[in-house]
Amino acid sequence: MTPRSMVTVVGLLMLCFIAAAASAQDTASFESVNYPNRFMRHAFFLGELTPISSDVDRKDATFVLRPGLSGTPGAISFESINYPGQFLRHQNFRLKLNPDDGSPFFHQDASFLPRPALAGQGMVSYESVNFPGFFIRHRDFHLWVEQNDGGQLFSLDASFQKRPPLAASGGGSGGGGGLSADAQAILNAHNGYRAKHCVPNLNWSADLAASAQQWASGCQYGHSGASGENIAWSRPTLSQTKPVDSWYNEIGQYDFNNPIGSYKTGNVLHFTQVVWRASTQLGCGIATCQAPAPDGANSGWGFMVCRYAPPGNFNGENPGVLDTNVPRPCK
Repeated sequence: MTPRSMVTVVGLLMLCFIAAAASAQDTASFESVNYPNRFMRHAFFLGELTPISSDVDRKDATFVLRPGLSGTPGAISFESINYPGQFLRHQNFRLKLNPDDGSPFFHQDASFLPRPALAGQGMVSYESVNFPGFFIRHRDFHLWVEQNDGGQLFSLDASFQKRPPLAASGGGSGGGGGLSADAQAILNAHNGYRAKHCVPNLNWSADLAASAQQWASGCQYGHSGASGENIAWSRPTLSQTKPVDSWYNEIGQYDFNNPIGSYKTGNVLHFTQVVWRASTQLGCGIATCQAPAPDGANSGWGFMVCRYAPPGNFNGENPGVLDTNVPRPCK
């Protein structure tokens, strides 16, 4: 075989490897080479290497491999199955799980190139797109992006076995599992904001959604009287996520040093419900209405109703309740 032929064969093998290691929208888990039975996972939104012993562990250690958010050919991004819309990214070289903010900076931090494993054949290593020569590796069981020092320990720490997914995609604690595009967008928006406060994701509730839709379809703007309810309207129609953005933006009026005082004003109750720690379920309905709009105009308008269970804003005037259920942003 001529040298040119050998180069061609090696190039083809590399392309086949990359295709196998990073097929678009594959779902997989990644086991450490030098610590068998420990897997890459997110724990409290930080990248870790841990044993797997529970359903939560299995979900945290399963990722959908998306085409790299940076657009770099051959790159992939790791999307959490139980926190849809959130990706592993490096921040100050620490691997974290964060919601995609749409910025080029985030997209580069969350994109990695699959490489033949530094430790040998049959494994995979992941090189940072915006820090060439830096690889995902575990150190003290935390996941970092660090520069390859050429040492044997680094090579082992930066090599992983790609395994079948430990958990089924789409059925995680924050996932929708067959939700409509509107429902998934609303759920993702809520859980993205909740992640900023390190409170658990909401699950979608078909029952709550049905009751919320019934009230929205009546096109009588106002609260229904149900506990744990946020409402919004807009003309001529209403997007799925802007109401959630608006509700969360009430954080600017919330004084974490005087939560009860903020709560009593009534101006922050949408925000507190969005991030209320004890709420675990969400269901929303959207209607396009032709009845007179809330401002008296006769043109069409959109009405969105979201309901939460257990309801938030409960006993907020009691000391400690708000501190527990509306924690400060954690990142």
